[in-house]
Amino acid sequence: MSTCLESIFDRVPIGGPRSVVAEPAERTDATERVPPIRNHSRRCLSGFLLLFGLAVSAQAEMPRRVLTVRGLWSDLYQCDTAFAMLGGVRSVNVWHWPGGVSGTFPVTAEEFARYDLVILANINGRSLPPDGRVLLKRYVESGGAVLMLGGYYAFGAEYHGTELAEIAPVDFLDQRDLVACPTGARIEPVKDGTQPRVFWRHTVTPKPGAHVGLTADGQPLLISGTFGKGRVAVFAGSVMGDPATGQLPFWEWNQWPVVLAETMMGLAPTAAASGPPAKKTIIAHLQAAVTSTNAVDQFFEAARPIVDQDFALGAKALIESGHSPQVTLGLRLLGLSHAPGAKEFLRTAFANGRVDSAGRSRPPSVDEVLDDAVGHPSTLGDSDLNPGAAKVNIEQTKAVQLAALEGLGWLGDPTIIPSLHEVMRKCPLRTVPPGDFCDSFTDSDEQGETAMVAALRCGDIAVAAPVVDLWMQNLYTLATMKISDAGAKTKRADQAIQISRLTAAQARLTAGLENLPAPVLPALAQRVAMEKDRWIVPLAFAMFGRPFNNGRVLSTEVTAILRQAKLPAVAALANAQ
Repeated sequence: MSTCLESIFDRVPIGGPRSVVAEPAERTDATERVPPIRNHSRRCLSGFLLLFGLAVSAQAEMPRRVLTVRGLWSDLYQCDTAFAMLGGVRSVNVWHWPGGVSGTFPVTAEEFARYDLVILANINGRSLPPDGRVLLKRYVESGGAVLMLGGYYAFGAEYHGTELAEIAPVDFLDQRDLVACPTGARIEPVKDGTQPRVFWRHTVTPKPGAHVGLTADGQPLLISGTFGKGRVAVFAGSVMGDPATGQLPFWEWNQWPVVLAETMMGLAPTAAASGPPAKKTIIAHLQAAVTSTNAVDQFFEAARPIVDQDFALGAKALIESGHSPQVTLGLRLLGLSHAPGAKEFLRTAFANGRVDSAGRSRPPSVDEVLDDAVGHPSTLGDSDLNPGAAKVNIEQTKAVQLAALEGLGWLGDPTIIPSLHEVMRKCPLRTVPPGDFCDSFTDSDEQGETAMVAALRCGDIAVAAPVVDLWMQNLYTLATMKISDAGAKTKRADQAIQISRLTAAQARLTAGLENLPAPVLPALAQRVAMEKDRWIVPLAFAMFGRPFNNGRVLSTEVTAILRQAKLPAVAALANAQ
């Protein structure tokens, strides 16, 4: 499963109801719940994988892009902490609600193929679209991975007879299958001397060939198996129940995130024998993109980890194509490749909002100024005015300016910071009172935040905390806009466009926060460590996770700051170094 071609994040910062009986007590030190796993290489795994038959091959990969369908109380499963122990993942969230799911649930095989792992966390299987269940089955048959987590809405008759039952390593009852364990069923085998328990479990029967890795009072609890070329695991417990004093519910067991992380690793697809594409292959694809309008942003994501000065000619060819998507891609690559003369070229392109067919950034001619103003070639008569063409020209100018700002950020030259501050001054970011959210996303917002991220990439420590605040505000704005749109009797076309724009802008912002210069990391760590909202975790993965930062090991200073984080998943990133 390929995860390198897209970085679209669709997170809505709203969750299901929280459990009133299973909520872990708040701790002052988040690391108390995070085992000190220094290195998640295969040699240091505790052995759970071998116990339930998911031996990791020499070419196994850790999941990098995960689709999580979240149901009631799913946050108590601590998936985020498990993700952090793997160094961080790109997680797309879909929410289960009565009668369906909200969010971006895949509707094609190609969309499913973007994910290394799909997690179904306490959801009614029949709430998934029928076509979606068929696609999920085909995804696993083709080598995909699924982890099913139990709960109030999961398994039993809601899975029996569906495609989910076909791919699962267990048989589900054709009735409600939750069984109470009033005194707590002990989980075995456990190696750390504790006695974690489940208080509600599903009655399931392992299929022939399935592997049982954990039991609860002798009943199967964690079961894994294969289907086609893929792997599926089922956890038949639930984050429900009322532990007695002195009892340890599994969701508070400090080894539970380890079990979950290792299960994810065992399910992950194997790496292709050929490895990642060679640099020459990527460059050739970039050249081919000059005549193609399809998925040009994907090339940037694919090429970004290996771009160097060899990409300068490819960037120039894209810019010279004259086609807006390719031009914007070329401008971003020009900065990332640190091509000679890139700084002045990008600054001029931003100032003027255009480049010519020879790839030169330049000011507009008088005729072009007239074209932008009235939307028609100046040689035509007044009767041929075309306001639509003027709008296209304006949109192209905005796209060039944004791409030039991004390119300046990827260039990472500290001498550019004053110019970026001038853009931020002209496009100030809106501030809202605590608890309030913006309900729109303007051109000025997009240009101002692009300049701010570019300044951070150039080493501007002063914007570190504001960038984090901006990222969080975007999430809340996006949620507000989506909720407003969902509740509207008449759908507004402009609202849909703004939602799409902000979603894409947030994806670019997140990608721009990977591989940041080392001097800004302590300030970012300070801001992230003090955050209590768990929706900051994906941002922490981008900034500090080793898989997203070319394996970079964090400094002692940054690691010490993250260990004091209020969120266990952020603290776990420090222990995963």
